[in-house]
Amino acid sequence: MCLAKPVKVLNLHEDWAEVDDDGRVSRAWCALVTEKGLRAGDYLLVHGDLAIHKIPEDEALKIIAMVHTHSS
Repeated sequence: MCLAKPVKVLNLHEDWAEVDDDGRVSRAWCALVTEKGLRAGDYLLVHGDLAIHKIPEDEALKIIAMVHTHSS
């Protein structure tokens, strides 16, 4: 099963964002959320390589901590 997960935006390149995906740099297609004023340092909820939603940092960090707690 695949779940959406939070990632941190590192750089923006037109419709794509370079993101930190649990310590790995990957890409996410972010054209659907660019009108939200997306910037480096923001967090996105991503499914596969599709950014679905911009989320607040505190919410993203809670989800990341919960996933790490339950995956160890």
